[in-house]
Amino acid sequence: MARKIWSMESLNCREYHILTMFPGLNQLSRCTCQCLLSRSSQGGSLVFVRKYENPNTAVFERKHPIQNSSVRKYPLVKKKNYVYKKINSIPGEYQTTMKCILTTEVEDIGLKGTVVEVPKRLFRNVLYPRGDAVYASPENIKLYEGFKQDSEEAGIDYEVKQLMRSMSGYHLRIFMNPEEKWTLNVEHVRIAFRKLGTMISEDNIVMPDEPVSTFGDFIFKVQMNNRIAAQVRATVYPLGTDNIPDSTIEYPPVWGNEPIDPDMPIEFIKQEKQDTSLDDDDITDKHTNKTDG
Repeated sequence: MARKIWSMESLNCREYHILTMFPGLNQLSRCTCQCLLSRSSQGGSLVFVRKYENPNTAVFERKHPIQNSSVRKYPLVKKKNYVYKKINSIPGEYQTTMKCILTTEVEDIGLKGTVVEVPKRLFRNVLYPRGDAVYASPENIKLYEGFKQDSEEAGIDYEVKQLMRSMSGYHLRIFMNPEEKWTLNVEHVRIAFRKLGTMISEDNIVMPDEPVSTFGDFIFKVQMNNRIAAQVRATVYPLGTDNIPDSTIEYPPVWGNEPIDPDMPIEFIKQEKQDTSLDDDDITDKHTNKTDG
């Protein structure tokens, strides 16, 4: 029963049922109850709908509803009114995930300013209290859209950034014939990647400025979409007998090495904005051509 803040004798039966069925209304004044009742009497019945979206919530209702009593009297509750039946919840209505905007880069989730879908518990218990994410409201979406446009990470997916971080710890092995003169090119590097199980295009390989024509270590870059790049180690080894790599050499691991620059394992490539403005000379030339025509 709801906590009474006025005398029960001053309430009619319908007001009493509102307070007993919905404890959240116990702070309403008598005027509010009369307003609700007057609205229901104008064009239909007053119906309160409860939405239980959480599948872990069990909902019950009385099998035998309580009969309305006369004015200024308590409703008569019998034993049969204490028999309840469970209401079957409709599956598929409750969503366990929600959309939010990251205010900083979160590992395994996304970049700053991106809209991601995460479990509700993760957002409410970790990301939001820690200040790593905010609700994906229209105001916040508009705010962080401006940040993404001005950021150097604009247009870069989180998966691409994670891939380039992994590439910064890559160590490429390249085997060349010691009996011939050679100079490395992008095709040699692409084939070396393929032999180690990594498929990469020649357009994504940036060779060093100085040509590589001797055995040993060197550093080159791998870039993606002309927006992000990572420095990669490589070592040129001589082929052994029968053009087979020497099995006695202890080669470094391919993945999981320390980045060349731990403080900056990846770098962003600035896109040059195309200048669409015309010089005064160009405008003069165009005007002259039109006049001659």
